[in-house]
Amino acid sequence: MFYRLKYLSINVVVIVQYGTSLMNNLVNSDEFINAINKEKDNIKNGLYKNSSFSISFKNDLNLALTIGKCNIYNPCFHKDGTFTATLVDYYDFEYLKYAPSVKRAIINAINNNAVIQQEKGDLTNFILVILITLFENDDI
Repeated sequence: MFYRLKYLSINVVVIVQYGTSLMNNLVNSDEFINAINKEKDNIKNGLYKNSSFSISFKNDLNLALTIGKCNIYNPCFHKDGTFTATLVDYYDFEYLKYAPSVKRAIINAINNNAVIQQEKGDLTNFILVILITLFENDDI
């Protein structure tokens, strides 16, 4: 039985602290702001209560490599003007084929290397959780 332990998938949860550079880059990114604005009416109507929608980060190199694609759970605009949501990224990689630029080719190469490492069991998947609270953010 013990020889099979190395094949088990062990998930670690990483919770990003409020005010970190990752958190600030995320909430100020065009992709995040555009996604929230696009879904604003659905959020206000409660469509994503106990549900989520996905966002892919491609423009910001840091967010593309750290998060890539994630889900935004339970987004809500509250009566007091705050916005809350929970970002969840399973740090799972999918093979990328198309690279329209040198920048994207580099991102694809790093991503695809991570796919290979995950397939070999050399890269442990973890769950990245970011609790988002924005107070009367003019951008959203």
